[in-house]
Amino acid sequence: MLLAAALLFLHPAFAQNRQYTMAEATNGLRASLAPKNISSPAWRPGTHELYYRNPDGILKVLRPGSSDTSVGAETAAFHRRGFQWLSTNSGYTFSKDTLSVYSWNPGAMTAPSKRNQVLPKESAGLEFAPEGSAYAFTVDNNLWYGDARTAPHAITSDTNINIIS
Repeated sequence: MLLAAALLFLHPAFAQNRQYTMAEATNGLRASLAPKNISSPAWRPGTHELYYRNPDGILKVLRPGSSDTSVGAETAAFHRRGFQWLSTNSGYTFSKDTLSVYSWNPGAMTAPSKRNQVLPKESAGLEFAPEGSAYAFTVDNNLWYGDARTAPHAITSDTNINIIS
């Protein structure tokens, strides 16, 4: 029996050769760090506010030092699905062929102003300038541009689909 214990002690242990992820190492193999009751989370730029939708689809905001609250009428734009932040006081939604850009004065507690632009139905790859005032997208491999003052217009006009401008 002493010989068996000595052999067991001297025999190299068989270990698993798999590397664990950080989530597996901290939470175990069956848990996740992702919250189950939050969808579409987004930090509001320049703030410490987290906006998200609860399981009922109601938009909520979580601010430091307070519990989460429903978003009021002054930020009604956030109630639209697909809302994306551009800056602390502006954001947009893009649905089908309509680009809606919202901006507001947070101290006024009023509904945001809204500007709609109809984009071509084949629009793809919508991107905004860092300050949020101008945007670009593609239609049939051509680059288009628009901003707060002008309607979107084509920058390139290649008709060959094999050329990507």
